Amino acid sequence: MKSREGARTLAFRLLRRVEREGAFASILLQHAPRGLPREEVALLTELVYGVLRHRLTDEFLLAALSNRSLSKLDPDVVLLFRIAAHQILRLDRVPERAAVNESVEIAKGLGGSRRASRAAASAGFLNAVLRRLCRDKDRLPLPAVPDESAGPRAVAEALAVRHSHPAWLVERWLDRWGAAGTIALLEANNLPAPSCLAVNTARAAPEEVVRRLAAEGIEA
Repeated sequence: MKSREGARTLAFRLLRRVEREGAFASILLQHAPRGLPREEVALLTELVYGVLRHRLTDEFLLAALSNRSLSKLDPDVVLLFRIAAHQILRLDRVPERAAVNESVEIAKGLGGSRRASRAAASAGFLNAVLRRLCRDKDRLPLPAVPDESAGPRAVAEALAVRHSHPAWLVERWLDRWGAAGTIALLEANNLPAPSCLAVNTARAAPEEVVRRLAAEGIEA
């Protein structure tokens, strides 16, 4: 990886290794290029973990919006859709145009010159489906959650797609905590993990560290 690459390109490369090689995202992030601006590091981290967290939901959306089976799509194109979709649907500070354009530009470079025509077709497909996502993001084609009378399996399958959790786990939680408790747990489980710091009190007092963080614009 080259340090001049931006957060979106780096996220694509790291996530592809996670999916192709079974690599651990946390370890890959620890070895991300040095010298990236703080904002790029934050975006890279959010993209890697967020895209993994919402995989089931975003893959369902891609199939629904494109009317295509994921098995017939290039896995790299699927991944690029997920990266852009996470920004469009869940990151308020990222312009939609930037999310779409960056993924499309990465798609254009897939495979090098030997696959130029195929890469162009993939980029065109990705551009079209992402623009549709932007238009329809307030009315996403997600499955409606049926009444509990439909049975726990039907409810679990709908919630699994909407909240990107395994259906078997959702069904188990429904049995233990009911629909309201399960939905609350699913929503909480999809929130980014808070950052935690342990102060070495042999070198600084916790109050001093809090003041120094506040000077950097970090609430603690």
